[in-house]
Amino acid sequence: MIEVRKLTREEFELLISSADESESIYIMSIDNLCDPYDFFDKLAIVNTALIVDGRPEYFMAVVRDRVWTLPAKNITSQITLFKTAKRMAAECSAKYGKLKAGMLKTSEKNIRWTKRLGFDVEVEDDASILFSIGG
Repeated sequence: MIEVRKLTREEFELLISSADESESIYIMSIDNLCDPYDFFDKLAIVNTALIVDGRPEYFMAVVRDRVWTLPAKNITSQITLFKTAKRMAAECSAKYGKLKAGMLKTSEKNIRWTKRLGFDVEVEDDASILFSIGG
């Protein structure tokens, strides 16, 4: 069964613990300031996830003009995830205008994925990329 909904705290923590560190590094950096779950719960204008057979596989939130995402390792429904993530990114940028997303340059696969979702490279250096979509 596939669900698209907000994660519970326990599901959010499970997803963080099951994600690659390179994927969770930005979300975990919030931990220095406040609880990451509370951050998204209180500040996100979009806070949703894809849950497959009870397992959280993908999280997406929009806070101000920033898109935050977190995929699990070993995603079981990649095609469904891609279609859902692409639709969510397009809907959010249509509704809220130009959105940005940053990532470390640790995986060419993740960079290609982000571009296929519709994001364009806005700024790039040796270690990271800032993408944008819409607006």
